[in-house]
Amino acid sequence: MSLTKVRFSMIKDGVINIVDYGADPTGATDSTAAIQNAINAANAAGGGTVFIPNGTFNTNAWIYLKSNVTIEGTGSGSKVISSDNRCFFAFRDNAPDASTPFTNIQIKNIYCESAYDAGSPTPTGSQPCIELEFTDNSIIDSVEIGKADDACILISGYRKGIVSKTESLTNPDYGFAKNNIVKNCIVSGGYLGIELIGGAQCNVVNNTILDATLHGIRNASGGWNSACIGNTVVDCGGIGIYMDYTKNLRVIGNYALSTRASGPASIQWGGVQDCVISNNIGIGNIGDNLLFSGARTDYPERISVIGNNIDGEFNLLYSTDIFLTNNFQKGTQTAFIANAVSGVIANNLFGDATVFSLSDLTSIGGDLYAHGNTSSTSDFRPVENQFKIIGASNVAPSSGTFTVGDIVFNTAPAAGGTIGWVCVTAGTPGTWKTFGTIAV
Repeated sequence: MSLTKVRFSMIKDGVINIVDYGADPTGATDSTAAIQNAINAANAAGGGTVFIPNGTFNTNAWIYLKSNVTIEGTGSGSKVISSDNRCFFAFRDNAPDASTPFTNIQIKNIYCESAYDAGSPTPTGSQPCIELEFTDNSIIDSVEIGKADDACILISGYRKGIVSKTESLTNPDYGFAKNNIVKNCIVSGGYLGIELIGGAQCNVVNNTILDATLHGIRNASGGWNSACIGNTVVDCGGIGIYMDYTKNLRVIGNYALSTRASGPASIQWGGVQDCVISNNIGIGNIGDNLLFSGARTDYPERISVIGNNIDGEFNLLYSTDIFLTNNFQKGTQTAFIANAVSGVIANNLFGDATVFSLSDLTSIGGDLYAHGNTSSTSDFRPVENQFKIIGASNVAPSSGTFTVGDIVFNTAPAAGGTIGWVCVTAGTPGTWKTFGTIAV
């Protein structure tokens, strides 16, 4: 049988079986050329499905993906095992031209793995097990990856040639990699689990990521209008879900567990804008401070953190215009909120060791309003910097330092009583007087 010419009998109902092209399901011989020729034939026919039956198909080089071709197996019994660092690759240099991305690639219901360097995942050479580079409108669904030297799955628009992090926040057309989905996959043993770099509208949904050397899910340098929904991330060496230099990202309903001493963070963000982190369960810290060292001016802006359940620290040292509400923080972990924070912090239940550090609160022009939060720490003092609203209590403050005009609302208003207390003399705690008589 020729492996370079396509016979009509080899393509049935748009499906090409790689065994018909000489692929060896026993793994005794190399199947790289057979799988590549099957993909080429499907693409030449205008599109189709390349079927990988049950078996172990060993490969020793990259297999290049092409537009309008679906790679589909029967599940974990359809194994593609690469002795190279990369298994499947939609490579930009193989695209029809420099401005036309690949499109409509699907990989479904297979198991694959690629080789480690020296037996341990490293980012050497940037060679993920599966990479869709310069690719639009494509799907990776129900794929299982056993090991990878870099990311298990990478969707990349980064190599367009724009490398400015600032541009990734200002240019919605940054990168080439749009309208792609990674869903229902199980990946383990990679340097990174699932990584999105550049592009837009790329969603990561209902995946399980285990034992990544660094981060479980990473969205960075682009990724506009994308979503990370319903994923489970367990035991990563770095951060469970990590976001940096992206915009309009939704991180909703994920479970992130980090038990390694070297990887305490469940969810962290850096220079992001207009993002929502909602209804996640995190075992490990959440916030922005673990990403930063030294001076930065690209602070996160307009971040909504809503309804999360966290067994770890809330660390909000840099985010401006943050909306932090209805979150539950378990146990004795610290909620540390300081420096350039502005926005609203309301109706949260914080842990026993809650700390609001107000140093440098206005260093970047921020204003913080906090109200209705609870904590067992007696000196918990939500603070609003511009409107002077300190919080709410059934008594005037007896400790802490305040300025004239600071206000505490009464949590037990009654007819003939007062609305609250106002500081009339600055000091520790200063002089407080009631205000706002309530009619009988």
